[in-house]
Amino acid sequence: MRRIAQITMALVALMFFTPGSAQAEPFLGPYIGVEAGWASLNNINGVGTSNTAILGGYVGLRGQIVRRIIVGVEATADFVTSGSDRRYTGSGTVGYLFTPDRLVYLRAGYEKFDGATNLEGWLLGIGYEVAVWEDINFRLDYRYTKLDDTLDGNLNPVSNSSHQALMGFSLDF
Repeated sequence: MRRIAQITMALVALMFFTPGSAQAEPFLGPYIGVEAGWASLNNINGVGTSNTAILGGYVGLRGQIVRRIIVGVEATADFVTSGSDRRYTGSGTVGYLFTPDRLVYLRAGYEKFDGATNLEGWLLGIGYEVAVWEDINFRLDYRYTKLDDTLDGNLNPVSNSSHQALMGFSLDF
């Protein structure tokens, strides 16, 4: 699986990353990326708090509404490496360009967690992104997710949530 992902990323880079393809402004238009990081899962799948790695990808679209204000939508699909759990999110972002190549943003949206327990909920986050080379961006992202409450064996409500710290690379089209 890792080999397939490497080949796919190499093909994407060859198709879209050519010397003349640089955008006039970073952070505008469609993009695709990969991300990796850490998550603290609180009470998800009937386990107390567990820490795990996350690997995944994302696609999105951004536009500028006024000078220095960038808005966008993004979808992600991540795999929790401690099992066969998957996370799917859809979120909106609002960002501020501190410089033409540095963006700080807020995110809000929806998450679906598929695992031993299937849960849904909302997410909030904050991130920082920098254009590092032509159409390549690097980002740091923090997300808090509040998922559906469940019941324990004594029928007491259990709150399910997660914290995620992620980093990623994206390619602007």
